[in-house]
Amino acid sequence: DNFFGSSPFMNDLLIRPTLLDDQAGTIRRSSPLYEISETEKQFQVAIDVPGVPKENIHIELLKHGRVVHVSGGRKVRKDHEYSETKFDQSFTVGSNVDASKLTAHLQDGVLVLTAPKKAEETGNRKIAIE
Repeated sequence: DNFFGSSPFMNDLLIRPTLLDDQAGTIRRSSPLYEISETEKQFQVAIDVPGVPKENIHIELLKHGRVVHVSGGRKVRKDHEYSETKFDQSFTVGSNVDASKLTAHLQDGVLVLTAPKKAEETGNRKIAIE
């Protein structure tokens, strides 16, 4: 299993059409760019979220720890108008990931999610004689 299974969000990397355009400003939806990496012990996802403060980022584990949902946004005000960008990204978690130990770190506009791999179960074990 991979950390992320197939997801309808995996290839959606472009800004979607404007959802609201009124006198006060523009609201846009986007799917941030991300990079997935794997080592012997863990999986990492680095998500580009420039200008988004950590207070505006929400991370949830859904569907019994099988889906990681990341959402958030930022507002930019210029003169009397504002522009708002929101994002919403979901990832399917593989069965070899310990999602209960998922951590998140934000630095320099990059959100890094890290989850350790579960110990590989061989199905074999020794039985002690009592």
